[in-house]
Amino acid sequence: MKHWKRIVSAIVVAMMTLTFASSVITAADPPPPPTTNVTAKTLNPNIVGCPTVITRINSLDELDAVIADGVTTTIMVDYTGLDDASSMLATIANKNLAMFVIYTIEQAEELGTYLNQTANNTNGYTDTHVASTNPTVIKKLREIAGRVRASLIIEDEITIDNYPQVVYSANSCYALNVIVSVENITKAVMEQIQRRMISVWVISGDTTIGNLDTINMGSNGIITDNATKLKNDASIYDTRTLVRRPYYVAHRGLPSAAPENTLPAYELAIAAGADLVECDIYITKDGEIILLHDDYFARTTDIEANWTTKFSEEERAAIGKSANRVTPADLTLEQIKRLNAAAWSDNTFAPGPNRTGWALKGYDFVEIPTLREVLLLLADTDVILDCELKDANVAHVSPAYEVIRQVSEEVGKDMFNQVIFISFQDSELAYMAKNHPEASTGRLTAAGLLGAGNARDILRAVLPIYCNGYNPTSSNLSAANIPQLQARGLSVWAYTIDAVTTARNHIDWGSWGITTNYTNRASTAVMGISATQSSYTTMPGEAAIINILSLDYLGTEHNLPFEFVVIDGADNVVNISGNAITVMPGTSATVMLKATSVAGEFTNSYALYSQPVTVSCACELIVSSDKSVVRPNEYFNVSVAFNEKVSSNALTLNFTFDSSKFEFAGYTPANGSTILDTTVSDGLVSFTIMVSDYEAEGLGTFLLLSKDTVVVATSAITACVNFVEKETDGYKSIQFAYGTYNQKTSNVGTDSFVVDLIVLSNLIDAFGMTSDHADWDNYSHFDFNGNSEIDIQDIITLSKMLT
Repeated sequence: MKHWKRIVSAIVVAMMTLTFASSVITAADPPPPPTTNVTAKTLNPNIVGCPTVITRINSLDELDAVIADGVTTTIMVDYTGLDDASSMLATIANKNLAMFVIYTIEQAEELGTYLNQTANNTNGYTDTHVASTNPTVIKKLREIAGRVRASLIIEDEITIDNYPQVVYSANSCYALNVIVSVENITKAVMEQIQRRMISVWVISGDTTIGNLDTINMGSNGIITDNATKLKNDASIYDTRTLVRRPYYVAHRGLPSAAPENTLPAYELAIAAGADLVECDIYITKDGEIILLHDDYFARTTDIEANWTTKFSEEERAAIGKSANRVTPADLTLEQIKRLNAAAWSDNTFAPGPNRTGWALKGYDFVEIPTLREVLLLLADTDVILDCELKDANVAHVSPAYEVIRQVSEEVGKDMFNQVIFISFQDSELAYMAKNHPEASTGRLTAAGLLGAGNARDILRAVLPIYCNGYNPTSSNLSAANIPQLQARGLSVWAYTIDAVTTARNHIDWGSWGITTNYTNRASTAVMGISATQSSYTTMPGEAAIINILSLDYLGTEHNLPFEFVVIDGADNVVNISGNAITVMPGTSATVMLKATSVAGEFTNSYALYSQPVTVSCACELIVSSDKSVVRPNEYFNVSVAFNEKVSSNALTLNFTFDSSKFEFAGYTPANGSTILDTTVSDGLVSFTIMVSDYEAEGLGTFLLLSKDTVVVATSAITACVNFVEKETDGYKSIQFAYGTYNQKTSNVGTDSFVVDLIVLSNLIDAFGMTSDHADWDNYSHFDFNGNSEIDIQDIITLSKMLT
């Protein structure tokens, strides 16, 4: 994280020193361009839709190590600090992708011009990425170098309230994706952004918890300073794991159950748990926006059968076409509403001899809906409208936008946030980018178009029209090319997938969206889990009861069985039983929940992981003695307490004493405490103490007889008081230490130093030293356990204060 802050603050340095990147490239003589696609590397092949790895470097000296690490696809560097950008590009050509962090318009102009100046206009350095916190800078570079990808860095927290503004901002500056720190985003918020065709790359912070949290939340990329650690952390996924559920897109609603592109079809799709519903829009003769898939009404309505009964002779003459060639632009909305969208065969969604097939399912008459009517249907849901711009010209785009604006005002909700646009027409998508740049857009393609196996060819078609998504027919995607596109920040949405086998393949390959006529097939599938809480605080001896949330696409809870995977603080875990976990007092542990998916009709089985969950025991167990110095054959009391008041029933604690150091002389209970059991093993005496129904700090006091050194230990803490008088070069040393936590042994650590004024006073008294003691003139310092030297005059002063 410190490194990231350095990058972000570099703009200030650059502005102060005026050392912008103008000297770091040689625009007249760029290195030879890459000859092949850079092949994306995989962090862990067990992770379905595995996030791509972006490694940050501070200097070009790190290039060789990153190239060889086996997991980094993109190398990220601060453009301002580069000595030679062209040298970096030449070094990583055909091996890794480059990402430059830029800050100023001057850098955008220089780098954009340079990346467009290539030895080969077809295969130049267009397979490159830039990133910036400044949307204006990104937009400038993208306008100069339309085939260069861009990421918008978001420094603040992205929440469920502000993510729409993040989406609008990213789209408006033509950024392909956003970058955010792991602590500033959640899985739920990430899914909202991803459903709007924007990929999310996350700065993990390079901790084990941060790395695994970033993976489990379904991020599309991980930005790291330590790819080796990330790789090691990711090795925990040893079975096929799904970290990002596929988003189901209801193709024309649910046309397998109701007439396509009608309100009943969309109602059924919503009820089946669709994430998005897809529609097709046209503009009518009188400027209304309606839903229709074909250019003509003939296939999906009764216009041919009832041409003469539903339209007067004057109307037919004015239209001037045969019934089977009538388009939306030929009719007014009132005329279109006369047509029956249910008067066609429902057999494989094609016209046939049975033109009343939908009537058999109860659909006698269904109107062709308007865009307004569909938006009103969606207004009370979280479902996104995947709106295909069907007209061959752009005349319907702005009117559609006006409908969305009007509905937003009517329902008091930002409906622009619930609409994305897709099209086969580059002209329409380019118009969107120019006139409505805040909208997410996707490029539809037919089979064989845009080079199915060539990531650069696909990007060259998608990027110049500023699309977020690539929406090809399913046969245009494979296990080979989807990871290559994801590694470059492009979202991938396949259509139309009706075969169960094909759907299984696309889930395994990492497709973002499954567009299908049978959304209901996935209704009961559980493709992700989460813990109901991300943190728990317990009392000593108390277990945290952790619950899992495992919802299917309908929002139905499945209560999946799960197991704990401890990812941090394993030595602090006392017990795991079922969904309960207990940690030692004063410590914490972090776990993930692991379950097996329920795939509905899709029989794939995946491991599912929750977000990291931290369990902490807030109360610390304090073991203290009533004497600071205990000599052999001297009695002393050891009290056991918590550092704050707690409340619990039937709390059981274990205390262990070394019988070679002392003799047990008695126990004084407090607050209902009782010794339940005493055992002796290998010279260790163990007591099990039950404390029932109390609200107090003290748990009881042991009376001990010292033999030499007093050791007081519990299963949760090992404490040591170790007093030794010794002469060392004219100094008198007193060793005093409380040991470190240790769950499994009674070994004592001496790496911490705890002392207060009372202890100092007792030490002085114990050794017969007072402020006027003549011997003190011979000792200028006390050495406390080697950790600090305290001037003897300070101790004298403290003694006077205490007396």
